[in-house]
Amino acid sequence: MEREWPRDGLLAGALAFAVCYGTLVGLRATNATPPTAVQSMLVHGTAAAVVLVAAAFVYAGRPGSNAWAFAFGPSLAFTLNLFRPLSAAGPASAFTYAVVSAAFLAAMLGVAGYLLGHAARTVFSAGASSV
Repeated sequence: MEREWPRDGLLAGALAFAVCYGTLVGLRATNATPPTAVQSMLVHGTAAAVVLVAAAFVYAGRPGSNAWAFAFGPSLAFTLNLFRPLSAAGPASAFTYAVVSAAFLAAMLGVAGYLLGHAARTVFSAGASSV
């Protein structure tokens, strides 16, 4: 049996990485420092969007690995930006911290998306079969 790679999740995650990391680098390059409330709103909104897109992958019947693969993109962008100041101490350690943190964050967001998508698929398929 040939293993199916989560191609859709990887492509969408790569696009999300490019958009998120480009935005964060742009904010850092222009020394734009929005108020803490705005920063929190952006982080929470992005996390909610990641969970919803991961749920959409699962709801569409794609493997759960697509949810994690997608969530890894924006998570890596966020953690690379977060650990960038540590790169003076050693670029390898900052990159390692970022990747490990992103994997953990993506697992949490991917599992939340998987559970939400699976629940929606179960509820809506049960509702359709009872009609």
